[in-house]
Amino acid sequence: MEVPKRLDVIRIAGLKVQTRIGYTSEEREGPQVISFDVSMQVDTRKAAVSRHLEDTVCYSQVAELIRGISQGRPWSLVEELGASISAQIFAQYPIVQELSLTIKKFVLADTAWVGIETHRSRNEF
Repeated sequence: MEVPKRLDVIRIAGLKVQTRIGYTSEEREGPQVISFDVSMQVDTRKAAVSRHLEDTVCYSQVAELIRGISQGRPWSLVEELGASISAQIFAQYPIVQELSLTIKKFVLADTAWVGIETHRSRNEF
């Protein structure tokens, strides 16, 4: 099946996970809540016809993947965590062609959140 020029987007918004993350050891001492937004660009036409979950991306499995990676060990930087999550999504879901990932931390006074937003393409992996 030919990949269309514009792909569909499967999103997870506001996934909250407790993890140990921070540049200083003090920041990593206790768990903190971080939030994830992920948008995966995929061609969903096959799944629309087949009605089979294996022809698309199961968002609950992606959420569990994000939780597992985040809670698997302490992280120093959100950039490091984001790179690991992106690599695993591309590895486990060949249908994902592009990925945007936002990681939000709630640690800086007088801000709603701080964090990163990354954009990756399959051809980068």
